[in-house]
Amino acid sequence: MVAVVGLTAACPQTTGEADAGDGDGDGDGDADAGWPDAHPGGPDAGAPDAAVDPYDYPADYEAPVQILPLDAPADDANWEYSGLAWYGDTLVLLPQLANGVWTVQRADIEAHIAGTGNGPLPVQAVLFDPAPGPDNVPNFDGLEAIAFDGDTVYVSIETSGPQGGGGYLVRGQVAPGLASIDIDLSTLTLNPSPVPAEANSAFEAMVLTDDAVVTFFELNGFFTNPNADASVFDRDLNPVAARAFPELEYRVTDATALDDSGRFWVINYYYPGAGRPVKSPEPLAATYGEGATHAQFQQVERLVELELAGDNIVRVDRPPLQLQLIGSWQNDLARNWEGIVRLGDQGFLVVTDLFPASLLGFVPLP
Repeated sequence: MVAVVGLTAACPQTTGEADAGDGDGDGDGDADAGWPDAHPGGPDAGAPDAAVDPYDYPADYEAPVQILPLDAPADDANWEYSGLAWYGDTLVLLPQLANGVWTVQRADIEAHIAGTGNGPLPVQAVLFDPAPGPDNVPNFDGLEAIAFDGDTVYVSIETSGPQGGGGYLVRGQVAPGLASIDIDLSTLTLNPSPVPAEANSAFEAMVLTDDAVVTFFELNGFFTNPNADASVFDRDLNPVAARAFPELEYRVTDATALDDSGRFWVINYYYPGAGRPVKSPEPLAATYGEGATHAQFQQVERLVELELAGDNIVRVDRPPLQLQLIGSWQNDLARNWEGIVRLGDQGFLVVTDLFPASLLGFVPLP
């Protein structure tokens, strides 16, 4: 057990698919949530200048990942980070099994990237009040995603049990000065799994539109979830019409906020030891090819750009942004990236769960 200024993390799970290294419902109704022209509450804090396209790179480009050291105890793998989000210029790191979050200031992050920062990144704990957990969420299995719109916050919660995976959504408010994140448990809303047989799967990614909360199940492949939809709720967490989601092999583990064009990026991660079937040839690799390390190793660590278009979510016709791999998954060197935000036109910030450790990384654009 790890503890500091009241923030505590449960010990990591010792059974289940996550320990193999992969890291580890739909809303219905007649109402139409609609899609926005821009991110609610102002532009994404990390979004690049909309007048330029910083994502212009060769199909076989692989981005290096610069590791940004976190101060202790936020660097402990027991936190099992599962999501990232901006609250203004404060980066929020969501642990899967804890009673709060860690925060890091954007200025400190940019100083480290520029080489002017000294030592690990300073961190600050912020507690949930109350914390979602086994005492107040049926079949609670962890926190999976977090998103902010001004002082309003939404959290996606994973469940497990006889009914399979899936989970709940809940809403809350940020207390003045980020003194706490106050969770309104009366808003707890079921987000049932579209694939009940996948007990260790959940809605791991989420974006906010002007009037909706859009959640994405982690499995959307040809075999794992052939009729994939995004599960959509209004801002009061009433289910509304589901939206079609593109076929995408491997896992979707987190999403950036929307930019002004309604586009966003998701982490797309594959751990061969998970044992799930994968379409062959994998469509994106067949279309765009693979970078040097992805051709060498079996795991996949990449970012894929999507957008809200009409009544659906579609993939942007752009090569995935592949991350340089550091070694073989058999040698425990697959990095299970579970959180992502943009960092202006510089690139992205990503974070792992406990595999191979708790790592905060910067992914530069070429």
